[in-house]
Amino acid sequence: MNKSLYCIRRAHAFNNKITNKGYGQIYDFRKKWSKNKEKEIELVISELNEPSYDTAKYLFHNLPIITLENDYFKNINTFYSFLRKRDESVITFVGDQINIRNIKCTDPNSIQDINIKHCYPYLIELSFKDICDN
Repeated sequence: MNKSLYCIRRAHAFNNKITNKGYGQIYDFRKKWSKNKEKEIELVISELNEPSYDTAKYLFHNLPIITLENDYFKNINTFYSFLRKRDESVITFVGDQINIRNIKCTDPNSIQDINIKHCYPYLIELSFKDICDN
């Protein structure tokens, strides 16, 4: 089973509120993001914090949004397990750079060097193998 996951770092925020700079990032994303690509997205997942949820809402205002608590990201396998159980095959995740780094790169030694841009889509192709015990 294959899934496409777009990871997007939330817009710039201060004191848990999106800033003018952040709204500019959202505007730039909306201007560059293809309407055809948006039609492909079946589900948006957001972290359970105001800047991430607001970013998801402004980027994908016509799509269903599920919010996840940070417990899903303490062990990245919990997040992957959640994705595996979903029926959707094209999903977007909006969150902070730490969780996106963990999703993008499972090697803890190399995640420090990844610069995650605000409101930029990083596509990750996931392949889940079904285990059969016959």
